[in-house]
Amino acid sequence: MRQLRLAGIFMTAFLMASCGHTALDGPKMADGGLLFVEDGDRLTAFDPASGTSTWSAPDVLMAPGLGRGFRLAPTSGSPRLIALDPTSGGEVAAMGVPNGLTLRVASSTGRSVALVSGGESSVYDPVARDHTTIVVAKPDEGTMKRFELKGNFEPEAFSTDDSKLYMIEYVNDDMTRYRVRMMRIHSGDVLPIGRLTKAAPDIMRGIGRTQVYSPDASVLYTLYTKQPPNTAHRDASDIINKHQVHAFVHVLNLDEDWAHCIDLPMPFGLDTDPATLLTISPDGSWLYAGDGRRIAVIDTYEQAVSNLQKTDEVSGSAKALVGPDERLYVGDGSKIEIFDGGTLDPIGTFEVPAGIGALGMSTDGLRLFVGGEHQVFVIDSKTGAELTSMRAPGADRILFTAARD
Repeated sequence: MRQLRLAGIFMTAFLMASCGHTALDGPKMADGGLLFVEDGDRLTAFDPASGTSTWSAPDVLMAPGLGRGFRLAPTSGSPRLIALDPTSGGEVAAMGVPNGLTLRVASSTGRSVALVSGGESSVYDPVARDHTTIVVAKPDEGTMKRFELKGNFEPEAFSTDDSKLYMIEYVNDDMTRYRVRMMRIHSGDVLPIGRLTKAAPDIMRGIGRTQVYSPDASVLYTLYTKQPPNTAHRDASDIINKHQVHAFVHVLNLDEDWAHCIDLPMPFGLDTDPATLLTISPDGSWLYAGDGRRIAVIDTYEQAVSNLQKTDEVSGSAKALVGPDERLYVGDGSKIEIFDGGTLDPIGTFEVPAGIGALGMSTDGLRLFVGGEHQVFVIDSKTGAELTSMRAPGADRILFTAARD
C-alpha cells in the first residue's frame, strides 16, 4: 500500500482498563505512549508499559490527536470549563461558562471547544429543536463567543486552523435529512460548505452511525445509512432501483473546506443490523466500512470504493481495526478474523478466551488486546497465543497516542 505523509500520527483502538494490573512480559506495548480508557462517563489515563493508572476524571472530551482534554466541573455558580494536560491530567487552563451547556467537539489543536445548550445529542442521536445555542470557548485565552442559530444544528468538527466550526443542520422533523454548514467563528456567518463534485446535492438523507478521523485529524469520515431508527432494512430483492444507494461514507475535509459522499454499492446497508464498522489504516490511505455481511475498502486518495467482499456474518457489536502490518482484524463473539487489508482475502482466525467487548493493538502490531467482561487478554497477533491477561472492569474504548517529541 502507498504511504501518506502525516504530521502527528495517532491511532484509535478499543481496549479495557485495568484495576488489578499485571505488568506485561516481553516487549513494551508502546514506547512512551499514552493510553486513555473510556469506561462509561469516566476517562482514565494509563502508562501502557506497566498498565498503571496515572490519572482519571469524569466526563472528559479528548481533542482529535489527543493533545488536550476538556471537562466541565460544577461549582456553586457557573460551571468551569477545564483544559487538561493529557500526560498528567493536570489543569492547564480554566474559565467559567454559562449554565446549561454540554461539551460537543474539540479542535485538533486543543485550543477550542464547542458547547451546546439543551442536553446530550450527537450526529448519531440528534434531538429535535428549532433553535440552537452554541458557545465556542478558548480556555487558554479565557475567551468565548455565543452564537444563537435559527434551526437545528449539531457541531461536528473544527477546521484545522480553528477558524471555522463545521455543523450538521437537520432540515426535517425526524432528522433524517441534513446538510453540512460551516460557521466562521470570527463573524458568526453560517455558510454552505464546498462540494468536491459540482453535481453533489446540498441536502442529503441518512443517519450517522459511526465516525473516524484520518490519522492527522485533517479529515473526518462518517458512515451513514438511510435506515431511520428502529426501522428494519428492506431486503435487496425489494429494491426496484438497483442503483439506489442505502449506505455511504461522508467525507469532511477540515483543511480545505469541502465535503463529499462516497457511495457504498448495493446491497451494502440492507441487512437487519445497521452498518457500524468503520476503521482506517495507520497511514490514512485506506478506509474500511462494514455492514455485518460485507466489507468495503475505500481508497482515500481516489475517494472511491476499490474493493467489496462478502464476509462471514458478524453482529452489530463487532469491532475492527487495521494493524501496521496492513492486516484487517474483525472481532465478534469469541472469534477474530484476519484479512489482507488490500485484497480482503482471509488470512486466519483466532479463538479468544472470552466474548469480545473491545479490541485493540500495540503500535508495533505484535499484540492484540481483547477486552472481555472482567479481563484484558493479550494475544500474539501472528500466532493467536495468549501471552498474559489483566483484570479489568468494563470499558467502552481506549484512545492511544504515540509519544510526542
